[in-house]
Amino acid sequence: MNPTFQRLTAWSLAVIAYAMAEVFHGNGFIAAFFGGLMLGTHTPIVRERIHEFGEAEGQQLALFVFLIFGLVAVPMVASYWDARACMYAILSLTVVRMLPVAVSLIGAKLDWQSIGLIGWFGPRGIASVLYLLMAVKDLGFAGHERIFSIIVLTVLLSVFLHGITAVPLSRQYAKRAAVNSN
Repeated sequence: MNPTFQRLTAWSLAVIAYAMAEVFHGNGFIAAFFGGLMLGTHTPIVRERIHEFGEAEGQQLALFVFLIFGLVAVPMVASYWDARACMYAILSLTVVRMLPVAVSLIGAKLDWQSIGLIGWFGPRGIASVLYLLMAVKDLGFAGHERIFSIIVLTVLLSVFLHGITAVPLSRQYAKRAAVNSN
């Protein structure tokens, strides 16, 4: 098989597993995950193709999901945003996320700058959008507009704040690590 098409097999397997689980009223996300586990990364060529997919097409798909998220979800819920929603979104990106990360790293013997950086850039990404879609699918949108609007606002703020701070904080961390290693 052509290497380009080999890279697409992981994507195809995920879509087929998701679709089949939905047909039988199962959880499509778990099925796609399990399908990936069953792909068999014990074969070096399969591992290489999946790695290539994760670097290129996987990143492109994630960016596409965020584009659609911004085009569809943000305009749908922006009218529900107020000062309380903004305050909660900021707390969610800081205390609500960073405190559990810090607690989980207590025994890791890391300095506070490392723990802060891990907490700030910690659990985030495309999974938040997927969890939102799962909640909308199971609960429906009507009657839950306020909750979904806060989730969308939190993800939107995360995209901007983590994007703006990624380079400067990484450079600052690298400089401090270089000074500490000498």
